Amino acid sequence: MDKELLRKVQLLELMILEEVDRICKKYDLSYVLGYGTLIGAVRHSGFIPWDDDVDIFMPRADYEKFLEVCPKELDEKFLLHYLKTDKNYPIAITKVRLKDTVFLQRADNREMISEGIWIDVFCLDKAKKKTSFSQRAKFSLVGAINTVKSIRQGWNPLKGSSLSIKLFYWMLRPFTVNALYRMQECIKKGCSKKKAEYLVEYSGCYGQIKQTFSEKDLFPPQRIPFEGKDFCVPNNYHNVLCQIYGESYMTPPPVEKRVTHNPIRVDLGPYAEKSEDRNEVNG
Repeated sequence: MDKELLRKVQLLELMILEEVDRICKKYDLSYVLGYGTLIGAVRHSGFIPWDDDVDIFMPRADYEKFLEVCPKELDEKFLLHYLKTDKNYPIAITKVRLKDTVFLQRADNREMISEGIWIDVFCLDKAKKKTSFSQRAKFSLVGAINTVKSIRQGWNPLKGSSLSIKLFYWMLRPFTVNALYRMQECIKKGCSKKKAEYLVEYSGCYGQIKQTFSEKDLFPPQRIPFEGKDFCVPNNYHNVLCQIYGESYMTPPPVEKRVTHNPIRVDLGPYAEKSEDRNEVNG
């Protein structure tokens, strides 16, 4: 994407984020910016200049309430997208999308189903300890089920998978994709103790240690500026960012290490002629 198109995509993602923030305020739901979006808020007071998505974290109870209220609360130009709204949905991350737009990317040599520019909503589940055999096993099991689910949906090839994934695939053949999804959710919610000290995010790409956070570092959240508005970030965002990216997170990486989704087609639809002014895009 050229810089002008990227900026317009970012501003449309900002519009989605504002809608999510509105709903969370109305229902007193907790969330925080996460991953690259959090770096952007802290380092740039907005998007990382080359970033093309938005990530937020929600604790399980707030996440489930958000899924419950979204169908009636989301403005008609937005869409909630996950396995329960689309049986062919191939990933474990819930998205809120902007209708009448396209952000098409490739995944495993196939084109991803696209229903619009999005932001990612990651669910946080409780964990008793940051490092334990049972927690590592849960993390690995959730990932394996997700891989099997993707194979069953045709998004990942069985050929070339590890022996353990192949064995797991044949063991789980009797289960439908929906049953596999429910199985994943049950495993994630396995620790329901109110006093659990950690919250784990199971769907990211950084691994179990980096994705298991002290609950005190995350909540209660604080609000800081992001693209001219205030959004929620972790209570101790420095600890969270150091855990994921190391202490040098304030230093931008070299150009060759700057990661994007590399879309193969972007269509802004009715928003194509909007200027880069944030208020006009939101209008």
